[in-house]
Amino acid sequence: MRHTFQDGLTALDVPDRMQTELMGHKFDRPIYGTDPTLEHKKTVVEKLPFFV
Repeated sequence: MRHTFQDGLTALDVPDRMQTELMGHKFDRPIYGTDPTLEHKKTVVEKLPFFV
């Protein structure tokens, strides 16, 4: 399931930072600006075909 989720995010060209947020991983680079909002994360996940 996690690999399918990751593949879907990659297919949508979701930025690395958003992917790590959605996957629950630690983002090991300096963070500039604010984190993606829950609403923004929701719009990304809704674009994945298996979550529609």
